[in-house]
Amino acid sequence: MKERFIPNIIDIKILITVDYLNNLGYYPLPQGVLKILSGVLDFEGEKFQDCPTFQTIVSYNSKKISREIIMLVRYKYLVKKYDIKSNELYLMISDKGKGYLLDYSKHHKISFKKHVKKEKVTIVKI
Repeated sequence: MKERFIPNIIDIKILITVDYLNNLGYYPLPQGVLKILSGVLDFEGEKFQDCPTFQTIVSYNSKKISREIIMLVRYKYLVKKYDIKSNELYLMISDKGKGYLLDYSKHHKISFKKHVKKEKVTIVKI
């Protein structure tokens, strides 16, 4: 019996992130997707603060995001695009992934709440 994969909200956020970047002409590694989802404001991340999924998942680590991306690739929602210059495989949303997002947006309101990761105070004045 063939198992059916249904993307969860984390998968949808990953698909939206990759689609957003692809539409701008960018192709991320899984680490780049995590950077946007967790809201990292470094030299790469600050360019993509307007992404609807920016800083919407602060509790996932790279291993969990990578696992979700592997499933999305396995079920052909994402495909890998080879870059000869860097010798890396970057992520690109497939037609199936775009179709899923289009269908999902017809039945669900897509808006995400940005989360601020609270840093533990390491220096206090007592």
